[in-house]
Amino acid sequence: MKKKIGFEPFESKNTNGRFLKIAYDMLESKAWNELNTYSMVLYFKFKKKFVRYNGTNNTNNISMPNSEYKAFMNQRTFEKAIDNLIEHGFIKVVEDRWHLRLCTIYGFSTQWKFYDTDAFNITDKDRRRKRKMSVEHISNLKKNLDKLNSV
Repeated sequence: MKKKIGFEPFESKNTNGRFLKIAYDMLESKAWNELNTYSMVLYFKFKKKFVRYNGTNNTNNISMPNSEYKAFMNQRTFEKAIDNLIEHGFIKVVEDRWHLRLCTIYGFSTQWKFYDTDAFNITDKDRRRKRKMSVEHISNLKKNLDKLNSV
């Protein structure tokens, strides 16, 4: 009997395309089941960027510039989805380059396996830095608010 190779017709346009590897234990985990749909889609987009080559991989070198994510979600949704993935242990921040006006580098994390246990640990360096408004920006907002209130 001949060995079956490739994809079923409903799985791909061609019989030898690339695929995403997602294990059942991840899909059935409590952490995965608490993710929202946007976070799941974003995780699949990150997995699509994962590449193995010559015995190494880019596990800690995944980025998503706004030119890419704006094709399928807005910035606010993207930031919430990223934070959701981080808080559930699926990804982590490797290099926050927001202050340089460059995209942040993310990496895959194994913390999702320990979600909702004592071993689960997301550190501050794993999270995105909260964007702070400058003092000048806050004072301008107050001035504009005062102008609106005086009218």
